[in-house]
Amino acid sequence: MADFNLGRRRKKVTTSVSAAALITSFLALGIQAARAADVTVSSSSTETNTVNLSDGDILTNDGTISVTTGYSNGVRATTSSGGPVTIYNFGTISGGYPQGYGINGDADNLTIYNGSSTNRTAVIEAAWYGVGVNSGVGVTLYNYAIIRALYSGGDFGVANWGASDVAFINYSGGQISGPANGDASDAAIGNGWQTGTRNTPLSGYVIDTITNEGTLSGTVYDIANGGTITTLNNAQGAGGSAVKYTGFLPTNYNVIIRSTSSYGQLVYTLDSGWASAPGQMTFGIYAGGVTGVAASTLTGATYSSVLQGIERTYLTGVVNDRVTGTTLGYSWSLELVDSVNWIWDLVVTSNGPDADYTLDAVKAVAERVVGVLNRRLTGLANASGHDCRTFDRLGYCVSFQARYTASDGMNEGGGLLTAAYRLTDEIRVGGFIDHRVGEREPTGISFSDERPMFGGFVGYSSNRDGTGLQGKVIGAFQNGDATITRSGSTSLNTESGSGKAGLSAYLVSGELGYGFALSGGMLATPYVGLRHADASRGAYDESTVSGSVDYPLSFKAHHQRLTTAVTGMRLGGMLTERIGYQLGAGVEYDVRRDANDQSGTSSISGLETFSVSTGGSGSRTRGFGSVGLHYQVEKNQRLTGNVGIRSQAYSAEPSLSAMAGYQISF
Repeated sequence: MADFNLGRRRKKVTTSVSAAALITSFLALGIQAARAADVTVSSSSTETNTVNLSDGDILTNDGTISVTTGYSNGVRATTSSGGPVTIYNFGTISGGYPQGYGINGDADNLTIYNGSSTNRTAVIEAAWYGVGVNSGVGVTLYNYAIIRALYSGGDFGVANWGASDVAFINYSGGQISGPANGDASDAAIGNGWQTGTRNTPLSGYVIDTITNEGTLSGTVYDIANGGTITTLNNAQGAGGSAVKYTGFLPTNYNVIIRSTSSYGQLVYTLDSGWASAPGQMTFGIYAGGVTGVAASTLTGATYSSVLQGIERTYLTGVVNDRVTGTTLGYSWSLELVDSVNWIWDLVVTSNGPDADYTLDAVKAVAERVVGVLNRRLTGLANASGHDCRTFDRLGYCVSFQARYTASDGMNEGGGLLTAAYRLTDEIRVGGFIDHRVGEREPTGISFSDERPMFGGFVGYSSNRDGTGLQGKVIGAFQNGDATITRSGSTSLNTESGSGKAGLSAYLVSGELGYGFALSGGMLATPYVGLRHADASRGAYDESTVSGSVDYPLSFKAHHQRLTTAVTGMRLGGMLTERIGYQLGAGVEYDVRRDANDQSGTSSISGLETFSVSTGGSGSRTRGFGSVGLHYQVEKNQRLTGNVGIRSQAYSAEPSLSAMAGYQISF
């Protein structure tokens, strides 16, 4: 049983009541005279007399209320001052024979719960009407279980005989049925009664809303309407039996669609006993709004026989045997396909952007992101060589350099400041700041809040002249943001979308080498190293561009990671007394490569999820080389210049770099 915390006093009703209970009840009434009673029938109890409820009462039935006397009710609810009255039934409520009600409602603000989402076995039944409401304003029935009329003769599972502001909700799994062997006057839901031929609904019999996710089952008709039903929402049909309807058509009919094989179907029969003219109804697709009943789930498809027996004059908005509309981002057309049996099919098409062309735009964006991150990885690889190794008597080295980098049609300029301090004759520590000052941005990517790359290193050298064991450990990181724009095209039925994503990159690198003095003052240093680099684009959601995007995409985080083994050789020496040179070359191999797909979600039909592989076209084994010169202005000052070329991890195009600057030692 569902647990409803009502916060109210409860009084247990049984077939015998003790004197102590009576005294307690009278005392309670004396102290709280204005307070209504809460009535509980426990799971072990059977109540054989009608349970009468009035203003403010709450009934919770876990047991059995069974009244067998003819013309009697299991529960009778009346009000004189506006209610409310609430009934929770988790057991059985039975009315008498021949003309009893399970629940007879003449109350304002009457709410009835039969069963719950976890209780589908509760029963409300009677010979005449399972639930009948005769008067009152504000009646709501929530049915999760079973409501039924047992005998024929103008009997309904649920009936309205004059209440207003009425809503009947039959949830998935709920069953409302009329008599099994009845006639045209017996239905699952009845509104008013048969009065012979008439052209207008009976006044005073108004149901505002019927919502059916479960099963309605009558003998001839499932719904018989002699009054007014403002809105009927229906999911019963395909995959089972269509709802059979007679009488005056609902003012509005909304089909509930759960899948291409589960959706509502309505079969109409004009029965002169209920109406001589059905009136007109407006067709639509249920888009939500009823408590606990989810909106339709749509996809582009044809839903067959959603209506049958509905002549074209019975529908509003018919043009050329079609009714058209838009719901939940989809366009639809209700189309007459059989003018003998008056059968209508519903054709639903996506009203959103084209999925295939949108995916092409996503691929273009993904390729540009790969280029940006690949350039970050290349920059990190170049940063692993940043150093400052020339010191004077105070042990300081400072270098200022301007740099230029070009790759994959993109280029950027920047400034590099490197500083180091010699802790001992063998050990130096330092750091650097590399700040981008100008860049040709790739199409669709605009950098913002771009922070410099920061790094630090610790170096070891056995001897000041660079001979002997050499080693260095370096780390670097960079963060920033980019606005990424996906282009759209009216001719291709695609939209533009734009979102702001974080960009981050970091490096950890270690290197060991050994310096040899060669003839002619040349220093040769072979080395090996291991480098781990990560460049990532954070997750982001697109926002609208110029207010024109109705279907923004959501992108998950994307990363490119490399663990790379490096081996190479550096050569250095002096060409003249003031001019020196540096040469370098090597090979690197990716021990591990990890680049996840660029993926995400959208509300575009056919593109609910997407994933684009962006492994790139680069090689695991790559070469690199550099040539540099320096001019010794003074003993502790030099001008430097260097050019380099490096194969890239995720691109077949090489990266070119050039640097020029000034170095001073103290």
